Amino acid sequence: MRARVSIRNKCRARMMKINEMPLDDLIESFIKFKQVTGRLYNTEEYYLKQFKLLCNKRGCLNSPGKAEFMEWMVRRPEELPQTQHTRLSPIRQLYSYMCDIGIEITFKLPKSIRKSSERYRLHFIREDEISLFFSVCDTLQVRKENPCREVILPAAFRLVYCCGLRPIEVIKLKTVDVHLENGYIDIIGSKNHKDRRLFLSSDLIGYLHTYVQKVRTVWLSHIYFFPNGSEHRYARDYLRLNFHKIWEASVGSISDSHVRLYDLRHHFAFANINRWAREGKDVNSMIAYLSRYMGHASIESTYYYIHLVPEYFSDYANTVKKLSDLLPEVDYED
Repeated sequence: MRARVSIRNKCRARMMKINEMPLDDLIESFIKFKQVTGRLYNTEEYYLKQFKLLCNKRGCLNSPGKAEFMEWMVRRPEELPQTQHTRLSPIRQLYSYMCDIGIEITFKLPKSIRKSSERYRLHFIREDEISLFFSVCDTLQVRKENPCREVILPAAFRLVYCCGLRPIEVIKLKTVDVHLENGYIDIIGSKNHKDRRLFLSSDLIGYLHTYVQKVRTVWLSHIYFFPNGSEHRYARDYLRLNFHKIWEASVGSISDSHVRLYDLRHHFAFANINRWAREGKDVNSMIAYLSRYMGHASIESTYYYIHLVPEYFSDYANTVKKLSDLLPEVDYED
């Protein structure tokens, strides 16, 4: 009888210890648990740290409760369902982890939110807007707490704009995959598990050579081409957040549209299509090259741009109007 009481007391003591685990330790142990399985978990780690800040503001320093989870799950203003899903996923996983390690939980989270087919309305960026944006971008001030920010951001945004890269591909780009002497970069392990080689213009190559020299004054060697230290990269949202700040500071007063960093990628597609039409090239056949360059899963995703070309891209609109009318309605992918 005494032995049973002793075991019961030990179990209660262990349960109390688990339930009182500091929030920092809980999230750190969860991230390590995920990384042991071979996952980088960088984006998820960013959202977990944001969730921790929310908990701390509410005075929660130990295991989060229903109030903290429910506040995090609320859809934010102008947040797309896809973004909300990405933000919620690691927090749901944390909830499951808490259950698995024996933390006492007396509530259930709502069922997972399904990804919506709702799409963002693309903004067709004008040339004057682009000029203003990069003019401000090139005058960023030096910050001691964030070395090379003033050269990293302009160069990173130019890769999105000049090569139509996905922002996450820029963030993950490694120095070993940049071959400026040979004029190309390799995009490895991107969306849809498609690797691709992108050849750069001579102007962009020269610009990036200068960029490399400036970065090397801080880090002689660095794993990532846009480094946050010699061995680390920036979080997924770093470029997006800074793009919005610079856009508002440069173009916000003359633009009445909500613009995303992704619109620089879309502009790359529209501008190339329009240029090919102006040069008299067979746009329909060139679409296959554009699809490969942008890393789309299928050519149908690239055809989506044909349905969206406004009068602003008049050369293309006039040249392929009949083609556009014959094409089936298709969706696009980022």
